[in-house]
Formats: sequence, C-alpha cells, structure tokens
Amino acid sequence: MFCKDVQKRLELLNNSLITISREQIHLTEKKKEGTADLRLQLYHPCILFHDLEKRKLQFFKNQKCSDYVMFEYEQDQNQWLVHIFELKRSVGESEWTHLIRNRFAMGRIPGNHCIFIRSAQ
Repeated sequence: MFCKDVQKRLELLNNSLITISREQIHLTEKKKEGTADLRLQLYHPCILFHDLEKRKLQFFKNQKCSDYVMFEYEQDQNQWLVHIFELKRSVGESEWTHLIRNRFAMGRIPGNHCIFIRSAQ
C-alpha cells in the first residue's frame, strides 16, 4: 500500500492508535451534548491518527487539539494530503473564534482541509 520507507515507519507506531485503510474509515465522538458519527469512503490509502486529545504533546502551551488527523496518499500524484477533523454537535461564531480556530494553530498548513461534522440532535 505504501513505499518501504513509510511502511517501516508505520511499524514503529502503536497499532491501537492508528487506522490504515484504502476503503473506509469511521470517525466518532461521544459527548454528553450528543454523538458525532462519520464514515469516510476512501479513494486512496490513508493513515488515521485518533484519540489525539488523550495523547497530545505536553510541551506546547496550547493544549487544544483536533479529534483526528488523516494522511491521504495520492499515488498518481505522489503526494500526501493532510485532513484535520474536529467533530462537534454545533459550532457557533464565538465557539469558532475562541475554541476551534485555536485547535488548528499548530496544524495549519496551506492546502490542508479542515472538516467540521455536526451530529444529529
């Protein structure tokens, strides 16, 4: 699915914290306010990092982080795309300004896609 170098590095990771697929990936978040649930149909091999909130790097001042980060490998273009997912029941203007935007302060790269999923009420 991936080149030897990437495959070798993937073997260093904890398999319970990542999902590797080229078909479908399932994202969920359950909170007292509601549940967000998303199934992604994939067209390229992807590596999904999940449970980021529980495993963030402690040396950063900003301790807010997204729910999921997915790396998508477009083989025909030989390029990696980064997708950042934050699942929320609803996102108001003040929440966007003060909470959501800060979660991406360390992860904003031109060309990234930020997707916000609103759960059914």
